Amino acid sequence: MGGEGALRRPRRHARGGGIDGVVVVVPAGQYRSVVARCIEAGLPVFCEKPAGGSSAELRELAELASAAQAQVVVGYMKRFAPAYRRAHELIHSAEFGAPSSAHFTFVMGQFEGYFEGNRDDLHFYLTDNPVHLIDLARYLFGDLSEMSAVLNVVPGFGVDVSLVARASGGAAPRCSTWSPASGWT
Repeated sequence: MGGEGALRRPRRHARGGGIDGVVVVVPAGQYRSVVARCIEAGLPVFCEKPAGGSSAELRELAELASAAQAQVVVGYMKRFAPAYRRAHELIHSAEFGAPSSAHFTFVMGQFEGYFEGNRDDLHFYLTDNPVHLIDLARYLFGDLSEMSAVLNVVPGFGVDVSLVARASGGAAPRCSTWSPASGWT
């Protein structure tokens, strides 16, 4: 589908019929209004993460979807990659045993790229990259609790986010992402 399939007015399109659902991929600050309009129009929604600009927006959308009994799915593509699906299968096999610990480390692109245009804070970085590690930990080991995270910004070196949590199955996943500063080698 090209740009001609873009919905500017979901309610009008829903009344016209012929739409099975809506895929929403917009900047974080625009999700709330677009997803809310789709829910109000009675359209099923698939949206790319982070699905909102804040936890308050996400709670509001979840409540709106629940009240409307709307189908809303937030996509985290890494959990569908064949390697992670295979890891999930192995971890949950009887032969593997109960996991006690896991460590995820991702190196991302240069951090300065996140300070362009209206993305002039760490919020975009945090909701764009480290959330994949958290989602993978949840996918592989269960819901997370007792979470603690540290953000390290080292001028001229880069940005690191480190997190440790307790998974519902008892494992303690540790996640870290690092994005180098430009010119760092």
